[in-house]
Amino acid sequence: MLVSILSSDGSAPRCRGAMMLCDSGGLLCGSVGGGALEARCLELAAADLAEGASCVREFTLGSASAELPQMLCGGKVTLAFTCLSEDPARWAARLEEACKALEAGQDAQLDLGKEAGLLTIPALPRVCVFGGGHCAFALVPILARTGFRVAVIDDRGAYADAARFPDAEEVLCEDYDTAAAQLPIGEKDYIVVMTSGHKHDFEVLEQVLRKDFAYLGCMGSRAKAEALRTKLLAAGFSDEDVDRVKTPIGLSIGSETPEEIAVSIAAELIAVRAAKRKEAGL
Repeated sequence: MLVSILSSDGSAPRCRGAMMLCDSGGLLCGSVGGGALEARCLELAAADLAEGASCVREFTLGSASAELPQMLCGGKVTLAFTCLSEDPARWAARLEEACKALEAGQDAQLDLGKEAGLLTIPALPRVCVFGGGHCAFALVPILARTGFRVAVIDDRGAYADAARFPDAEEVLCEDYDTAAAQLPIGEKDYIVVMTSGHKHDFEVLEQVLRKDFAYLGCMGSRAKAEALRTKLLAAGFSDEDVDRVKTPIGLSIGSETPEEIAVSIAAELIAVRAAKRKEAGL
């Protein structure tokens, strides 16, 4: 049984598109929010599987709910319960098609049937991390575990090592003065610049600013940010162009260690992604 959130209002734990896969024995993977809602969905899914039935259900969360009064967060959630055993071959083909789209970095469309309709599954955005040092080493695993595809680029062979970044989709050893220009960067990509020096940071920023992207951030102090801004303006970029660079990078949480800095950067990227998905109605 595939359980998918079709819509949510108020303080529901998860939004449209969240999914979980389960069988009569319980949860296999994914989540629609945990807690009492998910437990109840697992119970209902097991019953539906016994009958081979698919349906759509709406839950009211909180004191107004006769079924889930213990969920004090409030809000309403509408979920599709899709029985994949109704037509295994058809569902295998549909899911394979969706997976291919996602692997290609494209949004996937999944037809859940007449009652539930078409559900868009957003593609995992790619983060291109320029620099494979201590902060990148801490950042890449967090990004991979929070729904980002990651590419790491460094000009040093010891740092551009796939064994160093097992969670990365791609690890490239390239010269910084040409790497970003050659890399296919598009409007959905997130760029994090944390190279081994200011010169290389500038080289990467200069190349990326000539492309479309979803986010561009550079690690460094406020003094470094001002120096980079001055240098980019001198290179012919406008104030509007340079304003597209987020620096210092990451949320202001008083981070100091590479691990803390990684948390602050990942949190900022998650916030940017959430805002973009909301704007797109996903």
